[in-house]
Amino acid sequence: MTEYILDTWAWIEFYTGSEKGEKIYKLLRSDEKCYTSIISLAELSDNYHSGNLQSDHNWEKVKNFVEARTEIIKPDPETCGKAGKTKKEERKNHPDISLMDTIILTQAREKDLKIITGDEHLQDRKETAEL
Repeated sequence: MTEYILDTWAWIEFYTGSEKGEKIYKLLRSDEKCYTSIISLAELSDNYHSGNLQSDHNWEKVKNFVEARTEIIKPDPETCGKAGKTKKEERKNHPDISLMDTIILTQAREKDLKIITGDEHLQDRKETAEL
């Protein structure tokens, strides 16, 4: 059974109700196991409080929904160490990839998860799921 990690892009698509967001909605209602990195939760909060995430719900409801529908995973010290190395390697092909993206990529690799994303830095790789 495939397990997934939803990045910030996925949650924004979900909350905007886009076509991709509808597919994410179906995934969240399925029996598939889904995760969200604590990093994505922080980015989602930033988008919400900056006005870049439109929702009829307050932040607590948004956060509670993410926590109810996915398991929140936190990077441990080993993951953080790998993420720095991954960032250095990834910068060869994506000079502006962020540390946040490489933490999520590292978490996906460690747990053998497929990333639900539209982020150009994480697209077109074996860890990325097709929607």
